Amino acid sequence: VAKRLGYANKQIVFKQVEPANRLELLADGTVDMVVAGMPMPAEAGEGGNGANGKDDGNGAKDVASDDHAAYAGPYLTTRQGLLARPDDAGSIDGVAALAGKSVCTVAGSGAKEALLAVAPRANVRERDTYPQCVTDLMVGTADAIAGDAVTLAGLARDEGGALVTRVNGVRYGSVRYGIAVQAGAVTLAADIADALDDMRADGSYAAALDALADATGWRPAR
Repeated sequence: VAKRLGYANKQIVFKQVEPANRLELLADGTVDMVVAGMPMPAEAGEGGNGANGKDDGNGAKDVASDDHAAYAGPYLTTRQGLLARPDDAGSIDGVAALAGKSVCTVAGSGAKEALLAVAPRANVRERDTYPQCVTDLMVGTADAIAGDAVTLAGLARDEGGALVTRVNGVRYGSVRYGIAVQAGAVTLAADIADALDDMRADGSYAAALDALADATGWRPAR
C-alpha cells in the first residue's frame, strides 16, 4: 500500500504495535498507518456508533471514521473463534458451553465485546498480547482464548497443535479490519482505499491472501 502511495522501500519503516498502544502511537505520529488488526467502526457498513464513510456500492464503506482514527477498507473480513487445550476442545460444543469458563482475550481487539454479546456468562479476562493468553491457557488459568479466526489459526500453527487447538464449529460474529490513519485524515484514508482497490484489480490482493493462508493455515472464503 505504501508503495502505491508513492513511497520508496527506504522510506517505509515497520514498527511493532500492540492493541493496547496502537491508537496512542498513531495519534502522536510515531506511526502513520496501523494495519495490525484494526476493527473498522460500526463493522464497516453495518451502521451505528457514530461511524461515517463512503459506500463502495456493495453495502460496505471503504472509508470510515470515529473519534480515534480514519479507516480504509475493510481489507480483511473474518469470523470470531476460540482456541482451547486439545483435551477440552471437544467439551466446548458452542458458545453456551462457555458459561462460567475463564476466557482470555486481548485488550483493544474487540474480542471481549463480541464474545460477551453471545456468551454473557463467560468470565472474560483481558491481557495485552495473545502470547500471554496462550500462557494462561497452557498453565490452566484460562479455559479458552477468544479472537479472530486468522489470529487464532496462526497461534495454533505456532504451537504445532499439540498444546492448543481451534475449537471446530464455534464461530460467532465477524470482524472487518481496516488500515487506520490519524483522525481526520480522510483524504489519506481514501487514497489507501483506492490502493486496496487497485490491488484487488491486479491480483496482488489475492496473492497476499494466499500468503496469509500459507503462513497461518487460515483459509478465506472466496
